[in-house]
Amino acid sequence: MTATIRSDAAGAPVLLLEGRIERGDADRVDARLAQGGFLEVWFDSPGGAVEDGYRIGHALRSRRLAARVPRGAACASACVDAFLGGVIRFVDDGAAVIVHPASISKSGRGLMERLVREGETERAIQLFEQNATVEAATWARYLTLMGVSLDLVRFAAKVPHACGILLRREELVYFNIVNTAGAPPESYRPGAPQKRCA
Repeated sequence: MTATIRSDAAGAPVLLLEGRIERGDADRVDARLAQGGFLEVWFDSPGGAVEDGYRIGHALRSRRLAARVPRGAACASACVDAFLGGVIRFVDDGAAVIVHPASISKSGRGLMERLVREGETERAIQLFEQNATVEAATWARYLTLMGVSLDLVRFAAKVPHACGILLRREELVYFNIVNTAGAPPESYRPGAPQKRCA
């Protein structure tokens, strides 16, 4: 992930975080955030390393920075977790925010495949349940800390992990991902997800 200073439409400096989030990026982004010189952080990323996404989000929150997904940008997966650290969060028209359900790690998946090959299917199922519960609980705790509705966990679980859900404007407000638009209408409930499958 790269971190570069850009200017918004009014000429004010913003920090643009773009590209895939790799392991170790949270430390580099945190060091750049510590330098300051901007009040808003923009995101354009397909996601990547989940733990680094959480850590970037915590770094934004600790510095009380605003976050934005600008027009023409997309923020998906771990990028959304990083973006949620913004104390004030904006998603411009023409921007995309894409979420998917929590997933067990690749290393956990490999172990389960080995157990199934060795005839230990019951142990593989137990391991899957355990890992899935931990991942979902970790995401739920993070969402709670960032003021996002836990309904997002259940909504994201409507699609396989390999699919993403492109959130509509009403959903961004309903789940409090965008926290600058007031409360959603009392009668609103999210419908079927807009899936984007690979």
